[in-house]
Amino acid sequence: MSVVAFKEKSRVLAELSLLVAAALFFSSTVSAPALAQTVPFSSRLDFAVEAHPTFVAVGDFNGDRVQDLAVTNFDSNTISVLLGNGDGTFRAAPTVAAGANPFAVAVGDFNGDGKLDLVVADDGSNTVSVLLGNGDGTFGAPLPFAVGINPRFLTVGDLNGDGKLDLAVANFNSRNVSVLLGNGDGTFRAAPTVVVGQSPFSIAVGDFNGDGKPDLAVANFDSNNVSVLLGNGDGTFQAPLTFGVGANPHAVAAGDFNGDGKLDLVAANYGSTTVSVLLGNGDGTFRTPLTFDAGGGPASVAVGDFNGDGRPDLAVGDYASNTLSVLLGNGDATFRAPLTFTAGNGPTSVAVGDFNGDGKPDLAAANYGSNTGSVLLGKGDGTFQAPLAFVVGINPRFVAVGDFNGDGKPDLAVASFNSNNVSVLLGNGNGTFQAPPSFAAGINPLSVAVGDFNGDSKLDLAVANFNSNNVSVLLGNGDGTLRAPLAFAVGTNPFSVAVGDFNGDGRPDLAVANHDSNNVSVLLGNGDGTFRAAPTVAAVGSNPFSVAVGDLNGDGKLDLAVANFGSNTVAVLLGNGDGTFRAPLTFGASNGPTSVAVGDFNGDGKPDLALVNLNSNNVSVLLGNGDGTFQAPLAFAVGASPFSLAVGDFNGDGKPDLAVTSFNSNNVSVLLGNGDGTFQAPLAFAVGASPFSLAVGDFNGDGKPDLVAANYDSNTISVLINTGTVTAQPNYTVSASPSSLTITQGGSGTSTITLTPRNGFSGSVSLSASGLPSGVTASFSPNPATTTSTLTLTASSTATTGQGTVTITGASGTLTNTTTVALTVTAGSDTTPPDTIITAAPPARSNSSSASFSFTATEAGSSFACQLDASAFAACVSPRSYSGLADGSHTFQVRATDPAGNTDPTPASYTWTVDTTPPDTTPPDTTITAAPPARSTSSSASFSFTATEAGSTFACQLDASAFAPCVSPRSYSGLADGSHSFQVRATDPTGNTDPTPASYTWTVDTTPPDTTPPDTTITAAPPARSNSSSASFSFTATEAGSTFACQLDASAFAPCVSPKSYSGLADGSHSFQVRATDPAGNTDPTPASYTWTVDTTPPDTTITAAPPARSTSSSASFSFTATEAGSTFACQLDASA
Repeated sequence: MSVVAFKEKSRVLAELSLLVAAALFFSSTVSAPALAQTVPFSSRLDFAVEAHPTFVAVGDFNGDRVQDLAVTNFDSNTISVLLGNGDGTFRAAPTVAAGANPFAVAVGDFNGDGKLDLVVADDGSNTVSVLLGNGDGTFGAPLPFAVGINPRFLTVGDLNGDGKLDLAVANFNSRNVSVLLGNGDGTFRAAPTVVVGQSPFSIAVGDFNGDGKPDLAVANFDSNNVSVLLGNGDGTFQAPLTFGVGANPHAVAAGDFNGDGKLDLVAANYGSTTVSVLLGNGDGTFRTPLTFDAGGGPASVAVGDFNGDGRPDLAVGDYASNTLSVLLGNGDATFRAPLTFTAGNGPTSVAVGDFNGDGKPDLAAANYGSNTGSVLLGKGDGTFQAPLAFVVGINPRFVAVGDFNGDGKPDLAVASFNSNNVSVLLGNGNGTFQAPPSFAAGINPLSVAVGDFNGDSKLDLAVANFNSNNVSVLLGNGDGTLRAPLAFAVGTNPFSVAVGDFNGDGRPDLAVANHDSNNVSVLLGNGDGTFRAAPTVAAVGSNPFSVAVGDLNGDGKLDLAVANFGSNTVAVLLGNGDGTFRAPLTFGASNGPTSVAVGDFNGDGKPDLALVNLNSNNVSVLLGNGDGTFQAPLAFAVGASPFSLAVGDFNGDGKPDLAVTSFNSNNVSVLLGNGDGTFQAPLAFAVGASPFSLAVGDFNGDGKPDLVAANYDSNTISVLINTGTVTAQPNYTVSASPSSLTITQGGSGTSTITLTPRNGFSGSVSLSASGLPSGVTASFSPNPATTTSTLTLTASSTATTGQGTVTITGASGTLTNTTTVALTVTAGSDTTPPDTIITAAPPARSNSSSASFSFTATEAGSSFACQLDASAFAACVSPRSYSGLADGSHTFQVRATDPAGNTDPTPASYTWTVDTTPPDTTPPDTTITAAPPARSTSSSASFSFTATEAGSTFACQLDASAFAPCVSPRSYSGLADGSHSFQVRATDPTGNTDPTPASYTWTVDTTPPDTTPPDTTITAAPPARSNSSSASFSFTATEAGSTFACQLDASAFAPCVSPKSYSGLADGSHSFQVRATDPAGNTDPTPASYTWTVDTTPPDTTITAAPPARSTSSSASFSFTATEAGSTFACQLDASA
C-alpha cells in the first residue's frame, strides 16, 4: 500500500511526491468538473465486481479528472475497473485479465506516457502483471514479471533515484521482498531480493531515516513484527530492522501521527483485532508500539484526514466484522475509540479518495465475501454517510408515509409481521423520527395503506392481516395516535392493500390482493370508517402479492394492476366506475413478481407498469398503450431477491426513477429513468438486514425525495436522505446490437446502433465508422439519428479477409461517444449449411446394449460430428456404432459440415431406450387379507388385499358389476340383504394380471335377530316295549329351516335329520332326545324325549287249570300264566285260528 502522509508536516516525501502521489492521487489534487450527482443518498454504495475481491486502488484511469477504482478479483483472475461519475457513483469499464489469483494492485505511470497503468501481485502465478493504460479506462494485455512465492502485496516508488517508477513486492511464502527496477517503458528488471520475517503480507514505502532515499516497511504475518529495510538509493536495501507489533499483522502504512516531522508506522493486526502505532525516531528505528482497538479481524489500514483537523486519522478494514473502523487522530500519536461503519461481507482492503469532488475524503473497500466494492462518502467530520436506523416491531414488512399528527412533517407507519401491530414514527422534519408507539392490528400484518376513511381530515390506516384473513382499519385521532382497529373480512391470506375511489362516490375504498384465494377483495367505503363488501374479483392469477391503483385505460375510472407471484403475470382489472371490475387482462412478467407500481416511464402520457420479480432478480417495465393493454416487458437487473419498489424522481431531471429493495443483498437499488421507458444500471445503497418494502417521502424538508425501507431481519427501518445538489450534464451513449458481424466477400451485414439519451439529452447524433478493412464500406440509415440507426457493412468481392474491430463514433456538438463492432470477413463461398439425415437406427425400444447408426448429408463431401447423450460432439463416419450402453434412455445426434465449412445448425437427432432386462411374464397372486363375516348384519363391507409383487395395482368387482380400479382397503355401503360376492385381481408393473382373482362370498341379513327358540316334537317312535333291536324316530320343529341334534341314551347330542334310525340295540330300556336350532341360532332348551324297552327273548307259557282229561261237560275253562310279567296271550281251540 502506498504512503499517505501530510506534506505540510513531513520533510521526507518531496522526492516521492512526484512519483507516488502524482501517480496514485493525481485526480484528488485537481478539482473535478461539476458532473451530476446522479442519485446520491445517505448510505454506503455497493458495486458488483467478480469473484472474491481482495484489494482496491484509486486513480484517474480515463483522464476525466474524476477518481476511478481498480479491484483485484482473486478467484476470477481479473481486475474490475469502475469509472467514477464524479458524484460518488461508478460505472463498470471492461474487466481486465491478470495472472493467477491477483491479490493486490497498485497504480503508476510505468511507461511515462502520462496515462495511469496498473501493476498486480499474482499470488497464484508468482508474478507481478503490468497492465499499461490506454487513457480511456481500458488497459493492455498483462506483462508478467517473476517474483517470489505467493506475492501478496506491492508498492510503487523510485527506489534507485533514476526518475522511473520501481516496484517492491512482499512474497508471502518465500519470506522476502522482490525489488523490480523500472526501465521507464513499462518493463522491469530484477534487483537483489531482501530477506524479511515470516510470511510478509504488506509493504509500505517512505524515508524513515531522513536521508532522502526511499525505505521499505514490511508487515510479517506469522512473525508478528514489522521489518524496516533502509534504502541505499540504488535499489538495494540494508539488512532488516525488526519491530514487534500485534498478532498477525496484515497491513502496514506510514504517516506522521505525532506531528514531529518524522514518519511513523501503523500495522493492522488481524489476530489481535488491534492496530499498532510505531513512532519513528527519524533514524530508521521505531519506539515500542502503541496499541488501539479496531474491529474484528483488521485486514487493511489507510491514512487520511477524515475530519479536516489537519491530523492524520486511520481507516481499518475489519474482515471478520464486515465493518470499517475509523480512528480519529489526536495529533500526538493517540487515537480515539473507533467509529464503526458497515461494509460488505469480508472487507479485505480499504482505500481513500474524493469520489464525489466535494473536497472531503471518502472510503472505498473491497469485500471478499460479497463480491462487491463499497464506497462510503465522507461528511468531512470523521463520519461517513449511512442510513438512519430506527427500531420498530418484530419483522417489519411494510412502511407507508403520511402526516399523522398534522404538523406538516411526514411521519411513518410500519406494519410488523410478528408483533401483530403497527408502529407510528412521528417525523421531526430533519430526517429523524421519534420513538414509535405501537397499535394492535390483526394476525401477521403484511401491508399498510393511508387514507381519510371517515372524512374527519385526519389520516387513518388500513392494514392487511395475512393470517386473520381481514383488514384492520385504525382511525386516526390527528395527534399521531390511532383508535382500536375495526376488522373487515377479505379473502384468504391478504398480502397487499391499496386505496382508491372505485365507485365514484367521493369516499375512499379498499382493494386487497388475497394470496391464497387468488382473488381481489373490494371494500367500498361508507365514509364513516366502515366498509361494505363489493363483488370479489375472482381468478386474477396465482398467488397475488401486490395491487396498485391507476386509470390504465384513460376513461376516468380507477383500475387495478395485480402482481401474481405464482403465475408470473400481472393482471389488469379495468374498473366500471361502480366498484366492480371487468374480467382481468393478463400480461407476462418475469419469475415471481412481488410488487407492482404505476408511472409514466416513457413520457407519452399513458400509464405504464413496473414489477419487481423476486426469483429473476430484475424489474419488468410494461409500457402502456393507453387502452388498458401493455407492451411486452423490458427487463432491468437489480440486486438479489428484490421484493418491493417505489417510483420517484430522485435526481430531479423530471423523469420517473425506480427504487427497489433487494431482500438478500441488504440494499436498495435505484434505477434512474431515461424518460423513454428504459433505465440506467442500478446503484445499490446499503440498508438494514433483509429490506422488505420501501416508500418515498421528503423527510428533511429540502424538497428532494428521500427513501425509507422496512428491514425484516433487523427489526428496523432505514431512512436514506437524498443529498443531491446538481443535475447531470446531458449526454448519450452509443451501443451496437449485434456487436459482432461475420460477412463474406460480396456480402453484407447489419447491426442496430442505439443512441440512449442521458440526463435530458435531446439532440441528433452524426454517426461514422473507422477501422474498416480494405474493400469494406459502412453506411448508416438514418444519419444523423436521434434514437436508432441501421449500420450496414458491405464487403466487395475482393475485400480483405480476417478479423478486425470497427469503431462507431457518434458526434453531437462537443459530445463524442463510441462503440465497437467486431467484424470477420470470410472468403466468398457456399454459405448454405447441409441438412443431416439419419438413415438407420436401433428400434425405439431395444434389448441390446449396442447400437449402430447410419447417416448422410444433402451435400457430397460433408464430414460429420456425432454426440451420444451429454458427451461433446466428436468427428465420426457412417455407420457409427456404440457398445456397452447402460439401460435407460439415450439420445444420438449427428451434424454435417460441408466442404465450405458450413455446419448444420439443427443436428439430426434420435432417442431410444435400452432395456436388457428380460420381460416379466409371471402374473401376481392376489390375496384378500380382511373381509366381513360370512353372515353379516351390516349393509357395509370393507376388504383389504395385497399382491405378491410390489407396485401392483388392483381392480375390484362386487357381484355382477365390472372390474374397476381400486386400492386397499376397498369399502362398500348400502348393500341389500342377501348373498354378495367380492373379487379383486392384481396387475403387476409390467402389465401381468392375476388370472384367478381372489374371491369372497358372504350374506347380508339386516333383519333384527330371532331370540325365540323353536319347539321340538317327536312325530314317530317305536312302541314303548319293542321286540326289535332297531328303532326309527321322526321329528319336526315349530320354525322352518331349523336344524336338529339327536342323543341316544347317554351319548352326546349330534347333528341329525328326520327320520333318525338306530340298529343293534341291546335289550333293555332306551332313551332318545332331539332338539331343534332355528336359523337365528336359537336352540330348544327342552329337547323332545322318548323312552322305550327292547325285549327280544320269548316268554314260557304254562296252563295252570284245565278240565279233566275226560269231561262230561260241554264247557271247559282254562287258566294260564307266563314267565314274563305283562305278557299277553293268544288261545286256539281245535282248528280255529
